[in-house]
Amino acid sequence: MICEKCGYDLRGLPQRGGCPECGNSYDKDNFAGIAKPDNIYRKSETIAFWLKIMALVFGGIVIMGCSGVLSFFAKTPEKPLITGGVICGMMILIAIAMILLKHLEEKEQD
Repeated sequence: MICEKCGYDLRGLPQRGGCPECGNSYDKDNFAGIAKPDNIYRKSETIAFWLKIMALVFGGIVIMGCSGVLSFFAKTPEKPLITGGVICGMMILIAIAMILLKHLEEKEQD
C-alpha cells in the first residue's frame, strides 16, 4: 500500500493515520489516500519520461564538451565544434519534441 500523494510505502503503519512523508491522511480499510495501481504506473511512467529527457540533454552537453576538448587537438578546430554542436542541437530538439508530444497527448486525454 502506497500513499497516493507522495508514493511512500505505508506497509507496517497503523490502519488509519497520516503519511510520515507528506502528511496525507489515509485509511487502509476503505483505501482512502492509498494509491491505485494505475496511479503508481502513471507516476513511474512520468519519472521514466523525465529521465529520458535529462539523459538527452546531459548527453548533448557531454558531446559538446568532448568536441570542445577534441578541437584543441584537431588541425581544423572548428570541425569538431561544428559536429558536436549539430549533434547536441539534434539531441535537444528531440527532447523538446518529446515534451511537446507528451503535452499534446495529455491535452487530448483531457
